[in-house]
Amino acid sequence: MGGLLEGVLTCPFNEFFVDNITHSLFGASVSESLWSLLPQKTKEIAAPHTRRAMLFTSVLANNFPDLDFIYSTRMYSNLRISSLLHHRGHTHTFVIAILESLLILGILAVLQYGFKKWHFKKEWKLLALLSFLGLFTHILLDSINQYGVHPLWPFNNGWLFGDLVFILEPWAWVTFSLFLWSVTERKSLRIFYLSLCALGFLLAFLTGTVPLPMCIFLGLWGVILILVFRFSSTQTKAWLHLLSVSLMLGSFWICRNKIRSLATDELRLGSKNSLIHDIILSPLPINPFCWSLLTVEKENDVLKIQRALAAPFPQILGLKACEHLRFFGIHQKTNASQAHFFWERTEKVSLLELRKLENEFCDVKEFLKFARAPYFWKEDGKVFVSDLRFERSGKRGFATIEVSSLKPPCPDSKAPWLYRDWE
Repeated sequence: MGGLLEGVLTCPFNEFFVDNITHSLFGASVSESLWSLLPQKTKEIAAPHTRRAMLFTSVLANNFPDLDFIYSTRMYSNLRISSLLHHRGHTHTFVIAILESLLILGILAVLQYGFKKWHFKKEWKLLALLSFLGLFTHILLDSINQYGVHPLWPFNNGWLFGDLVFILEPWAWVTFSLFLWSVTERKSLRIFYLSLCALGFLLAFLTGTVPLPMCIFLGLWGVILILVFRFSSTQTKAWLHLLSVSLMLGSFWICRNKIRSLATDELRLGSKNSLIHDIILSPLPINPFCWSLLTVEKENDVLKIQRALAAPFPQILGLKACEHLRFFGIHQKTNASQAHFFWERTEKVSLLELRKLENEFCDVKEFLKFARAPYFWKEDGKVFVSDLRFERSGKRGFATIEVSSLKPPCPDSKAPWLYRDWE
């Protein structure tokens, strides 16, 4: 089970199969919430199977952008760089989302002729709304972790990073699943949602990525949701579900802002001659009190990258509760019980050498369109580049690239994303 979570950050394809559970649950939650809030008269005059069509449309739209895996490895000669640049690429932009929503509606129109029971008239407005909304929320969800998206292409080709939640969040699985279980009438779906809820609990309790206090919290959270949903009306459930999701995201938002502020102050005090370029954050699953922190500073012609384990509120949950957890385990003992940071690793990258590699190798030039915390090394006559945000517990992550001998003039990568500016 521990390999499941580790796999999310060691192979980009695993994200398609694992994180899309979150996208699917979110899409189902939006559809069922909308159905719950519709007036009873509207439901009574709706065409048969409208609710199923709404659910299908929302789940499909919330997963549709990730079909970029079909072409993402074929856009550049280096398959891994191609995947990094084109996964969450053009299909994750608002302009293309409009075209994707029309394609989804076309699929629904074709299905009307294949399924005799699927005949809609007035309901097309609801399906069109869910089609576009699903694509929009997919992009929005992908923007709140540290991988990032560039939704405003072609008007702005820069990356957008939320640094708010981990890429796989069992807390979200439990919250979405229990809401869906409470509003679904079909027995098979109720069993399915409970199974996903149970999987969320297993990920928390058995993988070694979540401290025991947060595992207990997740269990209590699930019990509270079951009791609240059980004794609430259908419409009330929809509003309570929105509130529960807001509480979940709000807790991460408060702690992220706290860590970012503390890190900025500490860097300014410790390195007055450096320029802060980036502060990269990622929480542990279910845990807004333990964060992985990367700081990127420029000192003359050196890029200084530091990794730390961070605790925004050590009086609630300190570094010692997180120091040996899988992924962010530092294999050292923290020394101050009330400390906010444990700085565990520093990489110093020569910008002169990095620019030289960029000018010499096409792979490096393309990789720098993706990297937020780049560094490189040479081993056995080979050159490697990587991004420190995707390396865990001393293992090379999926962003580690063995640079090929391809030299300028470089082939067109068809990835217009902006380079990070370290000038």
